[in-house]
Amino acid sequence: VVFVTSFDRDERIAEMVEAARRLPDTRFFMTGDSTTGAQPLPSDLPPNLTLTGFLGSREYGRMLRQAGVVIALTTDDHTMQRGAYEAIYHGSPVIVSDTAVLRQAFDEGAEHVDNSANAIVEAVVRIRGDRARYQIGASRLRERKIRQWQQTKERLVALLDQRRAVRS
Repeated sequence: VVFVTSFDRDERIAEMVEAARRLPDTRFFMTGDSTTGAQPLPSDLPPNLTLTGFLGSREYGRMLRQAGVVIALTTDDHTMQRGAYEAIYHGSPVIVSDTAVLRQAFDEGAEHVDNSANAIVEAVVRIRGDRARYQIGASRLRERKIRQWQQTKERLVALLDQRRAVRS
């Protein structure tokens, strides 16, 4: 399980650490530089939680691809979770906060939680118990997002071409 974090004020760091503590048979990794964030890291980390520090693009991508699930949480109602998008693009299921924005963006291959340690644990257990379904959902969502981006890109290029034609 990979927790994508920046240790910002809207993340539930203590709850993530507690969830790792409650699942001692599961390996957890927490990304981000804990020394530069707005939140302190709890001092009593469980032995199954590894702090990765800030990762370069290649290492970060590899970690997301290899993850059984990626968790990106926020307490803000209108925040998009880039880490969850990156995980989906790498084909990994996600656990995200239960907000309208995130429910709409991650309607397959995802579990939505209330950010509590209990909810995180339950979501990890659900995904582990039905890994194939979540993996298929993440793959379908990835393909839809790629198609949406291609369509958006084509519209933008067409608009730029029109603008160039008008200026010529």
